[in-house]
Amino acid sequence: MAKINIEERINLRMSLLDELYNHHFKAVGEPKLISKEDLKEKEIYLAYRYLADKCLIEATAISGAGQSSSHRCKITVVGIDYIEKNAVGL
Repeated sequence: MAKINIEERINLRMSLLDELYNHHFKAVGEPKLISKEDLKEKEIYLAYRYLADKCLIEATAISGAGQSSSHRCKITVVGIDYIEKNAVGL
């Protein structure tokens, strides 16, 4: 991914959060597995890190044979509220 600007970073974070929101309801609340390959991209890693630091998602590292650096990511209730409030303009 090439260098991106502020608006693109915001859009990336919102896209990832929206993806986790949709996954939450499709997977009945189960976390989404994020591969270590996905996290190698600096901007994606930083976006997930930002969302976790803001308590919009929970990210848990998976340890085990061949799975180090993979994460299970799950949207939090704060993240759900954030998506839904922005969707209806509250």
